[in-house]
Amino acid sequence: MKGSYFNLREWSIILILALSGTLFNLYFPFKAMAESLHLPGPAAGTAIFGGLMFVVWISLGRKLTEKRYGGITVAVLFASFSILLRPWYGILSPSFFSIYAIMALFVLGVWIEVFQGRMELIGGGLGNLSCLGITWLAFGIHLDRWPPTEYVSLLLSSSFLSGAAGVLLARFVENFFRRAFITK
Repeated sequence: MKGSYFNLREWSIILILALSGTLFNLYFPFKAMAESLHLPGPAAGTAIFGGLMFVVWISLGRKLTEKRYGGITVAVLFASFSILLRPWYGILSPSFFSIYAIMALFVLGVWIEVFQGRMELIGGGLGNLSCLGITWLAFGIHLDRWPPTEYVSLLLSSSFLSGAAGVLLARFVENFFRRAFITK
């Protein structure tokens, strides 16, 4: 019988990151911060702070497990834990709206995995852009709420930069943990 792809240490990292990211997003006022900047939604917080909200946790999952699919696994669990605690963006109708959380973060995780290594900043940027795009499509198709056209370019460029910054932050945190807790 073959064992799990991830060992106990790696599963622990994945679960801690997914739960930490979920709780961080649940209690940190990203929406209020975006509103204080007078940026219209939907999902302006993801556009501006997505690197901190999502990318850093998913990128850390890939980096700290040092295995393919570590980031995707964190992403799917992150989305799952989030919708267990609260519907995606608090939207209850249509009832399947929270499925977009899993799709958006899964795609973000795929971009992180695909560009892992020298081009990981691009992966973080494209991942956050994709997450934002999927969320915008969900809002637009089901709720007829689209971002104002005059803000789209700003929000898209901010989203890419935020995603890239999330990868940079993940690098910093990874280096800190490796120096502090891993001895050679």
